[in-house]
Amino acid sequence: MKLKIVVAIAALASSLPASSALPPPPAIASIDWSSFAVALKGVDNATPGIDWTSKTSSVYANSKSSSSQDWATSINATDVVASATAYESLGGGADGSPLRAVFSDVPAELNSSAWLNRSGSFTLRPNTIAVFSVKASTDIDMGVPLNGSAYAWAFLNVDGPGVFGANTQHSGVESISWASGFGNPQSDSRTLEATFLNLTAGDLTGTLTAFATVSKNGFIPAIPEPRTYGMMLAGLGLLGFVAWRRKLVAVRP
Repeated sequence: MKLKIVVAIAALASSLPASSALPPPPAIASIDWSSFAVALKGVDNATPGIDWTSKTSSVYANSKSSSSQDWATSINATDVVASATAYESLGGGADGSPLRAVFSDVPAELNSSAWLNRSGSFTLRPNTIAVFSVKASTDIDMGVPLNGSAYAWAFLNVDGPGVFGANTQHSGVESISWASGFGNPQSDSRTLEATFLNLTAGDLTGTLTAFATVSKNGFIPAIPEPRTYGMMLAGLGLLGFVAWRRKLVAVRP
């Protein structure tokens, strides 16, 4: 009877589907481009103004990249890599849609990074203050074991000549989540603002850059397959059966 039970357990174990390693935790960086705005203010009653001279979008993954010369063209992971298996979602859509980089369904080896960005060159009129703003969020869920770390980063940056035309000025703000180890979720959500000033009598040119980037390093520890657990149960059952038989033989006259 017990032998039949052992055989049944072994048969059940062999029928269980194989499982893969635990899925990696998601790392998400997102910039809501529909919220992008530029607030202008004139100094000393000057008429403020800004002109965009160029706009570009770019995406990078697995040491490959792709770009377009505007903010209205969709840039996706499939433009960069032949297969999107390394990234559940990596894409920046048309003007008004998010820049969103996501790690979710990736191989066990996680030494990878990906980013999307939009950048633009502009000319700011004399005696004008420009405040660029956009909503961003980052999130990492270390809900499964990870031997390593991960981060999600959203960034807004403005560079150009100094306020009075000499030297340089820089304004950059970020939203970032970083996590390492098991059960350590991190998230951040905020409005990013960067300022550029022109207090000269002529035009000043500047560059705006918005990034959404994710990165991971380390690996996911493999877990036993269901059939492995089943075989372990079958083995324990077999050991119990052998012990029972030995005990039965020992007590016989």
